[in-house]
Order: sequence, then C-alpha cells, then structure tokens
Amino acid sequence: MKVQSNNLVKIEGTTSAPDGSAMIIADSKKHGLLASGSETEFTVPKAKNGKFDLYILPYQFVDYKKGSTIKLFVAGIESGKLSKKDISEPTSKVKKLYKALPDNFEASDQKVDFDAKYNALKYFLGNEVEIHKSSSNLYTILPKEDTELGDQVTEAIYGDLTNWEDVTRKIMVSSGLAKATIVLLNPENPSLKIYTAKNAEETYDAVTEAFGDSEEADTDEDSDTSDDTTDDPSEETTSDEETSEEADIDEEVTE
Repeated sequence: MKVQSNNLVKIEGTTSAPDGSAMIIADSKKHGLLASGSETEFTVPKAKNGKFDLYILPYQFVDYKKGSTIKLFVAGIESGKLSKKDISEPTSKVKKLYKALPDNFEASDQKVDFDAKYNALKYFLGNEVEIHKSSSNLYTILPKEDTELGDQVTEAIYGDLTNWEDVTRKIMVSSGLAKATIVLLNPENPSLKIYTAKNAEETYDAVTEAFGDSEEADTDEDSDTSDDTTDDPSEETTSDEETSEEADIDEEVTE
C-alpha cells in the first residue's frame, strides 16, 4: 500500500482472475472500498496479465491509525458483470459481493504507514494550504499566498464575504471526510484562528461574527427613527463561553 504524489492510496497485487476481470476490494468489516483503475480518472479496475492496480481515496482509511495493519480482500469479477456505475455508486449487487469477500477469499495484510486523516485533507484541500497536525484528531491549516483559497480568505478577513461560504463549505466537508477537527488560521496572523469545523459541522466562525450582519445592521440603522439606544447583551459575549474543546484548540494553535 503506497501513497501517491496526489495522495491517492495505491494497492497492487497479483491475481488468478482472467484478464479483463473487474477487481473489487473490501475490508475485514465487509465494507467495500471505492477503488479506481486509474489515478487520473475513475475507471473500473481490471486484471491484466495476472496483476492489478487499485487507486483508493485516502479518507476511506481514516478509521485506521498510522502503523496499524488491516486485512483487505480483493477479488476479480467476470468481465461485463460490473459497470462503472455499479462501483462508483455501489448497487445492491456490488454490496452483496463486498460482504461475501471476507468469507470466500484469503486476506491480504496491509500496513497503514501513513496518516490517513492528513492525506485525506491534502487530497481535498490540495496545495493551497499548509497542513499541520496538532494532536491525534486536530489539524491546523494556513492558506498560502497567491492561491485562490488564500485570496478568498484574505478578502473575508477584510469584510468581503463574497466567497466565504465556499471556503467554509470546503473546510466542513473535508473535516467530515477526515473525521477530524480543522482549524483555519489567519494568514496575516497565524496565531489567531478564524474558523473551525469538526466532523462536517461548523464550531466557530470569527469572520461571520465580525462581518456577517454588517449589511443588515446598516439597513436597520437607516430605517430606525428613534434616538433611543440600548446595549445588546449578545455583543458582550466573551471567550469564557467557549467550550472546553475550543479552549483546547486555542492552546494547540498557540503552542
């Protein structure tokens, strides 16, 4: 099992399946793994000259720690029995095949010699950020200069939220696939966090808190004919209200 430069996980091996057989793979829990026969586009992996190559998205290994050994089961299915759609969007037929693999085939022991969560984040966030592991399940990301994501984040911290939703959605989805907490750091002051997401859910958004209601506030001010003003208790929220996890994140980021 090898990690490619594009962070896909490659598994290669030998098989007695006839040439052209579609290759499928499952783990010992009978979970099928989505695998492609190419690292540049999705194709049905097939046997050729008694060999096969499988390219697997790294997020499918996030439940396994680096250094652990997992059992994988690979089998060849007669050519023409499985389509590209059968595998990319597993049908009931394919799911039954996955479940049958551990009962009918010999396991191949594979060592996970990489951080699957890190590689999953690298795959989905690309080279637009620097990724640092702060703890077993906490990763900080710092946008790089002269990248689309870096420009979008810089615009947001100065009040232009045009692309902020796209940025946060990308981080939330990545955190869910990696089953991790992601902390987005301020590119102009990396000691400050500006956004966090955990397991596909947003947990902190300093940008929206600072600028998200500015347009609405301006509208309210224009329509307000009263000279009376009152203090808004919600504006007095302090860091004391942070959850213990958020406090831990603050400590990790500043260390």
